[in-house]
Formats: sequence, C-alpha cells, structure tokens
Amino acid sequence: MITDADLAAYRFLGLLARTDDYPPKDGLYQDYTYFSRTTLEKARGFWKKAVRLIRDGRGPDNVILYIHWPFCPSQCRYCFCSMTVPRSRAQMALYAESLKREMDAFKDVFAGVELASVYIGGGTPTFIPEEVLDGLFAHIHRTYKVREGAEVYVEASPATLSEGVLAVLSRHGVNRITLGVQSRDPGVLRTVNRKGQTPGAVEAAWRRMARTPGLIRDVDLMLGIERQDRLSFVRDLVWAIRRRADVIHINSFDARRQTAFIRSGSRLPDAYWPEIEKSIRVAERLLEEAGYRISHYDLEAQVTDPAEKILSDDPFELSSMLAVGKHGKAHAFGAAWYQHPCVTSKGWGAVRIPDFFYLPGSLEEEVRAYVVRSLCLHEKVSLKALRKFYHTGLEGAPSVLKPLEELEARGKVAVGRDYVTLKAVDPADRLVWLKHLYHPDLVEALLRAHAREYKAFLGRHERERDSVLGELALKAEGRSYHRVYYRRDHALS
Repeated sequence: MITDADLAAYRFLGLLARTDDYPPKDGLYQDYTYFSRTTLEKARGFWKKAVRLIRDGRGPDNVILYIHWPFCPSQCRYCFCSMTVPRSRAQMALYAESLKREMDAFKDVFAGVELASVYIGGGTPTFIPEEVLDGLFAHIHRTYKVREGAEVYVEASPATLSEGVLAVLSRHGVNRITLGVQSRDPGVLRTVNRKGQTPGAVEAAWRRMARTPGLIRDVDLMLGIERQDRLSFVRDLVWAIRRRADVIHINSFDARRQTAFIRSGSRLPDAYWPEIEKSIRVAERLLEEAGYRISHYDLEAQVTDPAEKILSDDPFELSSMLAVGKHGKAHAFGAAWYQHPCVTSKGWGAVRIPDFFYLPGSLEEEVRAYVVRSLCLHEKVSLKALRKFYHTGLEGAPSVLKPLEELEARGKVAVGRDYVTLKAVDPADRLVWLKHLYHPDLVEALLRAHAREYKAFLGRHERERDSVLGELALKAEGRSYHRVYYRRDHALS
C-alpha cells in the first residue's frame, strides 16, 4: 500500500540521489553517505561469503579488481572526480604502499579465485612514477591470479603516457587503455587548467598506443566544457574517428558543485542544454556513418553466453568488484556494497588502509538491484535473464515482487510472464515511482542521513507542492551524457 507519506518521501529521494542506480548514490562524488561504518575484518567476511557463492555456482565468477589512483598533475575545472594534486613523488609512493597493504589484506580470501578484469582508474593512473607503477603491477600479479585473457584496463592522459610508462603497462599485460583526450583545442585546455597536454602530446601518445600490438584503444572526449564550441568538439570527434579508435567515449560536462568551475562562481549559459543536444545529434550521425554503434548492454542479449568476457563497460551486477584505495566502491555479490571515503587533504603521510562504510546485501537485494537498473536503463526487466543469472524468478524474491505488484496496481509497471515493463516512462514520474522498489530499511537510512533536509522538504512539499513538482521535472530533464561507441568491425562488437 503506497501512502501519501510514502509518495512525499519518494519525491524527496528523487530530488536527492545523484542516480537512479541501486543502491542510490546521494553524495557529491557519487558516494553513499548513508552507509554504516564497518571494519576490515567484516569486509573480509563479506568477501568470504561472496567467494562461497561463486564456488557454489550461485554468484557470478566475474571478479574485478579496481584500483583508485587519485593523483593528477593539475585540477581541471570540469572535473568532479575524487582526486588531488600530490605534494611530492614520495607522497605517491606512500599511497602505492597503502594499495599493496589493502591487496594483501584480502589475499587469502581470494585463494583459488581468478580475476576476470583489472582496472586502474583515477585521477590519472599514468601519472605514477615508472618504478612505482612497475612495483604496483608486480604486486597485483603476486597477490592475485589474473584469468588468462582477462581485460587489464588503465585510464591514461596524453600528457603522462610516456614511452616508459607504456612499456611498463605492456610488460604487465595491459590490453586496454582509455586515452583521456577530452579536448585538443589549446584555448580550451588553457581555460580548463589541463596542464601538460598539447596537440603534439596527444598525437605522440596515440602513435605509441597504435604501435602496441593487441591493445584496445579507447578515446575519451568531453562535450560542453568552457570555451569549447560545437566545431571544436566535432574536430576532436573526427580526429578520433580517423584514427580508428576502437572505442569512443563522449561525456558531457556535469556541473556539480564540487567542480572548480562552480566553486569559482561560474554558471552554465541558458543555451547550454539545447547546444549539447544539437552536438550529440551531430556526433551520432558522424559515428553511425563511420561504422560505430552505441553500447547499450542488455542482459537478455547475453543470456545464451554467460561466459562472455566481461568488459568494464558492462554492468557490475554480473560481477563482484574488489575496490582498493581511497574512494574505492566495492561490491561483494550477495554480501555487501561498501565504500572507502573520498579523497581529502588528510591522510597521505602514512601507509594505511582507508576506512570502510557498508550496506548489507543478500541474493534478494541483488535481484532488486537488477530490477531497478533494468527498468532505468531499458524500461523492462527480462525475467529470462533473471532466472539464468540469478537462479531465481521474482517468486524467489517476494520483497521485490510485492512492490512491483503495488506499482502495477497504480499503472506504473506491467508484470508479465517474460518481462516486467515500465509504464511510467515520463522522466519525472519514473524518478519518483521507482523509489518504491527500494528496500524499506534503505529508505529509512537515506531519510535518517538527510533528516534536516527532509524535514525542511516536508514543509515545502505541504506549502508549495507545485514548485516541488516543477523541481522534479527539471531534475528529470536535466541530464549528463555518458555514451560509449564501439567500432562495428572490431572484435568487441
């Protein structure tokens, strides 16, 4: 039974959460501010449970190791990520030792488990001194068994992907690199404070990647950053297409309040989103003509081949992720989601494992996460895929089935034999009603974590409901783009 009080809470959560993912991210850096503190020993327990599920055939055997490297040469004005500019090489070396210590803490738990993927993100992972990078990769391979043919993926900057760094990556089996070009326009680069990157550096980095055999070559491009007009963006896109990048990522500028852009008092112009939409349409046409297809991973399409290689662009509900380092977000399938705190100015002067904050999980909560993600991404849930990958139907997850039936009674979804189909396709409608699928304990934790804001919201909801509904509509329409395009003639397709 959905009450008026429930609906008010869902509207508050619709305005609060950064994403429609599950568990929802409600913090500045896509953090989970409502998670509870836990200990390393309990985190080890989460992974023991997840590993048992894998060995019993009840959990996916795709285990990803994610390492967060938070250091960058400069703070770009558009960046909202968890990063910092280091004071010295010694500070980076100390942090690398902390990463090794955390890897060691889980070594025995993963005995006999193969990693399906290793992913180093940031920050700028190629902004690691060569000897430190070499030692970090050597430690990964000493500590964990990496599956033959696994994807070993590193984010790179043209300013820091030197011959020496690329040689270290190649020596340790890195087979996919995303080159974070973002823009090749010198005026744009100066404005956004992207130091060390020049058109020549971009060309040199790409040539190095092109000469490296067996490497999947990605390019990251930004859309809508300062001083960048549509022509500048299109030139960058044509550059990536002509160099036959295997994968092209397009990210629109997401003006969150922690960016230097917003902190400096800058604001997006009124014509920002119409211009973004036009640029996206141009990009889609160019990419289609060049033989690229957009990646929309659909579990149903993969149901006949569960052993398919899991790329890091694929959904993490089919994987467990061991996240190491500050701001790492981990997922121990069937056991817990947990997170390390985001990067701050403190805590760099010693070798230590970051604190842990967690939300308990279960197999039923995994089903819930799958249902919420599928309705958000695809406006449907494949029950065939659910049975294949989660070894149950909705009848095996009654705490998920019941709210679905209540939403069906409201005309928001249709629960069929093969699919659950979303009927609340209006963006604002979806933003609110899908919150009914959240676990009641999670809703309570979110409201408790934001008690002061929620109390103020309820007063406003009572007095100015039309204004609140207008804000929801604006948030639902406001969007940032993250699109991934694969070249059709590449093996990834």
